[in-house]
Amino acid sequence: MNAIVDNRLVRALDLRGIFLTPSWWGEPGRASYVPAYRPVTTLSFALNHALGGLDPLGYHAVNVLLHAAVCVLLAVVLGEVTHRPRLAGTAALLFAAHPVHTEAVASVVGRAEELAALAALGAWWLVLRARRYARGRSAWLAGAALALGAGVLAKENVATIPAVVIAADAIVGPGVTRARAAEYGALAAGVVAALALRTVVMGGIGPTPGPLDNVLAGAPIGPRLLTALASPASASWSGRRPSPPGAGGASGPSAWRSRSRRCRTRSCPTCSSPSAR
Repeated sequence: MNAIVDNRLVRALDLRGIFLTPSWWGEPGRASYVPAYRPVTTLSFALNHALGGLDPLGYHAVNVLLHAAVCVLLAVVLGEVTHRPRLAGTAALLFAAHPVHTEAVASVVGRAEELAALAALGAWWLVLRARRYARGRSAWLAGAALALGAGVLAKENVATIPAVVIAADAIVGPGVTRARAAEYGALAAGVVAALALRTVVMGGIGPTPGPLDNVLAGAPIGPRLLTALASPASASWSGRRPSPPGAGGASGPSAWRSRSRRCRTRSCPTCSSPSAR
């Protein structure tokens, strides 16, 4: 609601306001006010609104197209980094279909994840172009900095991409050498510029999110790091493990039959709902 429906910046397509004021999560003075600054994501919502109003079809269609573009670009980047295109294609297909991405694609506000991923992979691809083609190297790296800066302005977590590129170079790439310093510097410059703009607009690094937004916000560093390491493994396992029939979150014919066995009365709010018939 706050990101689109109640967001005056989206309704008015106010470019100045989108880039010079906090993006969403409540209005100043409300108890729920926890400002965020993701102007690239907000701009995409504003363009969606200008073209189709609040019709959800357009928003969901853009999310699906963005996810498809992310998957294609992931295959390209992994193919160049590993020099194993078949393996890269397989990894991209698994990425495309993995259930852990459901929220980012199905939830409209999850577009922040898709835009950030697309920009981050685009920046990495531009760095790879700069390595392959000496001519125009500065232009490739400038584009990489701009792309990654835009990604950080879509969602802040892609500020870690320079570290990811360095790790990939160290593990499967040509190695971390002084010759790569300009590439890493370009990526870092994009991150620093975006974070500097965010700091100016927010008047600082920004407020600490409450426990409803991030239950670990006030936790010690130890539990936060352990959770960050354990969560991806847990999500991957849950995504490939089938739910037992009738279990919470189950869907499809088995879950429907389970509900039917438990109750056949039309007065039941669950079994008499349109989705259960």
